[in-house]
Amino acid sequence: MKHIAAIDIGSNASRLLIKETESMSGRYVPQVRNELDYFVRTPLRLGLDVYTERVISPEKERQLAETLLQYRQIMDRYHTAAYRACATASLRDALNGAEVARRVSLQSGVCVEIISGREEAALSRMSYFAQYPDDDESYRLFADVGGGSTDVCLCHHREELFVHSFQIGSMRMMSGRQDEAELRLLDETLRRLSEQYAPIQVIGSGGSIHKICELYFMPELPETVAVSSIQQLYDELQPLSIEERMQRYHLKRDRAEIIVAAAGIFLRMARLVHATTLRAPRIGVRDGLIASML
Repeated sequence: MKHIAAIDIGSNASRLLIKETESMSGRYVPQVRNELDYFVRTPLRLGLDVYTERVISPEKERQLAETLLQYRQIMDRYHTAAYRACATASLRDALNGAEVARRVSLQSGVCVEIISGREEAALSRMSYFAQYPDDDESYRLFADVGGGSTDVCLCHHREELFVHSFQIGSMRMMSGRQDEAELRLLDETLRRLSEQYAPIQVIGSGGSIHKICELYFMPELPETVAVSSIQQLYDELQPLSIEERMQRYHLKRDRAEIIVAAAGIFLRMARLVHATTLRAPRIGVRDGLIASML
């Protein structure tokens, strides 16, 4: 029995996904999990350091090393044949990110790669195309909103028409360190794309949009949420304290802290491309890593 594993080290959380591969017949569908798979999410919140102090603190580095050591032990128990461990915006943007990645790799036995925003976006796309047909003429704007970056790619069928990683994220917003010039660049870029290409369907990914879709999914359109529902959630949660958000929507603390900022970013993008709905299938970096290894 063969297992492969993906580790996604994000700005808000790290995730380990171990997949049993023999039952998949070479095709990976993220929603399909069996009793031989394993998944765990660890809310490390590395971005709290990076987007305030611009470095990973010794305490966060220690927590990351301990988490990866635990992941290594779990992978060993599953006799994992292959894995990739990728860090995204938090280590990419930290002044000491490369040094931290090297040290935690040595301490944990898990080789950590810091990937570019372009590869981050490509991995999310790969997990989408691994499971959904590409048989209509819509332009698809893949938008992955994380704690530190918003990675967008406009595709027609599988052809890349535009791809860019913006330094815009929910943890940057939460910490008050979001660069307004980067927001203006996002606005100008999406306005230009919407004038040139239409209609544009937004494919959202990231933990926050998946949670929003769970709360406000459209029964007639699976994995789809109306932009008006995202606005409703934003309006309800924005004035509330973190504790009130947790109680009202049964959110974990780290999700309650960033979900409003993430909703605001998705609302901004949807309106710029004149989208009234947003699809939020279960795709992401970890799923793209599994699909790429297959």
